[in-house]
Amino acid sequence: MLRLAVLSLLLSTTALAGDWEQAATADVDGFKLTVSSRDKSGSDVKEVRGVGVIDAPSWVVKNVIDDVANYKNFMPYTKESLVLSRHDGYIVSYQYLATPVVDDRDYTIKIYDESREDASGKIIWKNRWSEANKLGPAQKNGVARVTVNEGYWILEDDAGGQRTKATYYVYTNPGGAIPTFVVNMANAQAVPELFRAVSKATKNATYRATKPQPRSSEKRPPVPAPSLSSMPAPPTTGTR
Repeated sequence: MLRLAVLSLLLSTTALAGDWEQAATADVDGFKLTVSSRDKSGSDVKEVRGVGVIDAPSWVVKNVIDDVANYKNFMPYTKESLVLSRHDGYIVSYQYLATPVVDDRDYTIKIYDESREDASGKIIWKNRWSEANKLGPAQKNGVARVTVNEGYWILEDDAGGQRTKATYYVYTNPGGAIPTFVVNMANAQAVPELFRAVSKATKNATYRATKPQPRSSEKRPPVPAPSLSSMPAPPTTGTR
């Protein structure tokens, strides 16, 4: 109980708007994960961010994050994960969570692929999601509907591309009659479990088979200078 109270107090500490405060640290496969939280204007629920290293190339982690239809096989508490529709740049997904202690939760979200490659060839993978319950199934009896749900993953190369610097951000309220301080604590505590699940999934050969391509790229092949032989000959003039 004392540990619970101390963590709760840490998460509910008043901070200046926009300031991230460290809420916890954890070890994920030998790498440090730092979990931070900050106040969000107009809300008692805090934003939560996790920054850590995953021991796999960034494109492999991207493949794991993209495999929404199989979240039920490796993501914590995920009992059902459906891709309802696919569109240019985003998908619509319904997910059902069998959460411990409290009632089960479900939600529908849009997941946008905002990955990009800059002019130097550096790729930053990004998946962003937002609430889209109107596009999914109706609420079920006995299941709490999550109505606040937004976040993103940003994946960048680390250690020469052998590992990934991963940033996870979430702002969500799981709904139901749960005190706000418990929501904030649970959101922060869930991040290490999530990182461990993703890290474990990267060992699956399926996610190492094909490297994805970013949706947008600033990289363009250089335009070669014209050679003398390819330049048009100057016009000839008649002699007088």
